[in-house]
Amino acid sequence: MTNISIDQRYHRLARFHRIQNTGVKKLNDATVVILGCGALGSQHAETLARSGIGYLILIDRDFVELTNLQRQTLFTEEDAALSLPKVIALKNHLAEINSSIKVTAHIADVSGDNIVNLITGADLLLDGTDNLALRMLINEPSYQHNIPWLFGSAF
Repeated sequence: MTNISIDQRYHRLARFHRIQNTGVKKLNDATVVILGCGALGSQHAETLARSGIGYLILIDRDFVELTNLQRQTLFTEEDAALSLPKVIALKNHLAEINSSIKVTAHIADVSGDNIVNLITGADLLLDGTDNLALRMLINEPSYQHNIPWLFGSAF
């Protein structure tokens, strides 16, 4: 990548009067946890990487399959052929989009035993799981640790 300053890279974002340079700095300093890195979660990750979120923590237990590719648009046939874990494939693609952000990938099945460790330190939780049982699991630690939590659904 060329040597471009943060101010130059995000200057168009900073021109938006509700964001400005102060908002860009907050985005660059933010940590976002994405639970579920399929269609919804991978799109969240791509958008956040492009916007300059400083640190993304990706959590998913699944692997890329050919049947994913029509709706999980950041993954490739090569990812499927290699049976890459979704978080690893996503981390690789995000590094090509924005090499200045930090990305941690956890190949994990989220449970009551590990959720607090996975989300501690996050400024925001994004739920891309489309799984009601997991949403119930996320709710309590999100509330207890005062971490805003957003979820979406295809159903």
